Amino acid sequence: MVLLDLEGSFVEQKIDFQSPIPYYVQLLDFLRENIKQGVWRPGDQLPGEHALCEQYDVSRTVVRQALSELEAEGLIVRRRGKGAFVAEPKIIESLAQKLTGFYQDMSERGLRTIAITALAYVGKEPSRHPCGKLLAELCDVVVDNAVPHGDAVVDVPGFAQNVAPLSTITGCAIANAMVAETVKMLLERGIEPPVFRSANVTGGEAHNARLLAQYRDRIHYL
Repeated sequence: MVLLDLEGSFVEQKIDFQSPIPYYVQLLDFLRENIKQGVWRPGDQLPGEHALCEQYDVSRTVVRQALSELEAEGLIVRRRGKGAFVAEPKIIESLAQKLTGFYQDMSERGLRTIAITALAYVGKEPSRHPCGKLLAELCDVVVDNAVPHGDAVVDVPGFAQNVAPLSTITGCAIANAMVAETVKMLLERGIEPPVFRSANVTGGEAHNARLLAQYRDRIHYL
């Protein structure tokens, strides 16, 4: 494949078999650049594995590894029996912007942002973000995890600081309480929500695998 570089010159995409850089990394860079430059736009289907093997003169193992990396980066989605497609821009892309930009993104999508944070820090600690605001000052709904300033609560004699932070425990408890209430509300509306089961119970892994396959294009880290 041939692309135009920033100066308008033609650049051929060709694997350098003499380079110490792994083949799949070279291919990954080429495919990523094609998406970045709009050769393949959101929703477009990428060439199949066989076509990529022939085009770049590499093995199917190399192609599959490069595609897996692209999928992990959220640049493509793979659909069973159909192939790989350029992913639609995700909300997560905006996380590289400042927090106020993220909040604006949520508002434009009609979504309300929820923060689980410690209100004990408000007024005691300055923001470490360039926007100058704390998380509690940016979100629509703020849930106080009720941990004290400093988080850790156990005083070990002879040690200068407390240990054993509480935010991990309270954060998990609050998040799971939200999940339980969300499931209840959805059921009241006649909607059965997709919820993972413990993989340690019979049928749990199969149930979870079905959900992962069904919602694969919406789970960014897959």
